[in-house]
Amino acid sequence: MDNYDKIEELFETVKDDPSNFQAVRELSVALLDSGYNEEALKQLVYLVGIFPEDSRLYFNIGFTFEKLKKYDKAEYSYRKAIELSPEESDYYYNLGYLLMRENRKIKEAVECFKKVLEKEPKDPNTYFNLGIIYLKGKKWEFAAKCFRKAFTLNNFDILALFYEGNAYHQMGNTEKAKEIYNKVLEYSPEYSWAYYNLAEIAWNEQNIQEAKDYLEKTISINPKDASASKLLSQIYLKESDYENAREILQNALNENPYISDFYYFLSKTYPNDKNKQIECLSKAMENVKNLTIPASQIKNELKKLKSQ
Repeated sequence: MDNYDKIEELFETVKDDPSNFQAVRELSVALLDSGYNEEALKQLVYLVGIFPEDSRLYFNIGFTFEKLKKYDKAEYSYRKAIELSPEESDYYYNLGYLLMRENRKIKEAVECFKKVLEKEPKDPNTYFNLGIIYLKGKKWEFAAKCFRKAFTLNNFDILALFYEGNAYHQMGNTEKAKEIYNKVLEYSPEYSWAYYNLAEIAWNEQNIQEAKDYLEKTISINPKDASASKLLSQIYLKESDYENAREILQNALNENPYISDFYYFLSKTYPNDKNKQIECLSKAMENVKNLTIPASQIKNELKKLKSQ
């Protein structure tokens, strides 16, 4: 029996016997699993009116409100679930995750996750979420420890390992960061972000060829990686290798036609062709909202070129 048939059967059961509350519970879960969130909410609200001390109902209501993007109501429902059953770790987890994701009451989110770990000290997802909070809060050492713990508990979580590398990178411990990024690539050889971060480190350490190699690998795996294309083109521009810079930028524009910065850098690949420079800079100005380079700077360059 598929979920749709199950829902139909449960609707009939409830219609015939509205006091069959177990069937109503099953119906609410089936509706929620199938994405019928509004209808699931109706059933859950009906049940909580009959069983006002049932914490699991409040938890499911909170989960449903989250799906409906009604975050204040979701937060209230999770808090009510915790009030009724403070021993349930998943209630704290969902409240903490909601507070973290919506970037509200971050200190309380941390406390929620710590509550989870008191009850489930080997939960990798909780350590990962704490790592994200500490990473955003620039508490690099705490972040690194949490991501390490998350990966130790779940060796399939390559993102946790990668973020551990990011934490060390931010601390300025590039040797440790490189070690971890290379470990990421042992587990997942096509992990383009690791190649890009290794390229950044190599570039900052003036290992130019190494940076190029990593960036080319990044782009070969993920042609849409705008940051990699931008950095690689800038390296070629610094070397006055206009042909390679132009090729990188033209390919990048094929993948990301609305990134106006690429047109700006493309103009620099034509140092002796005023018309091409004007054409590229004019293209850059067509999507000013996508520029990270000041539009005033481009306007001044255009004005100067046109006056020559």
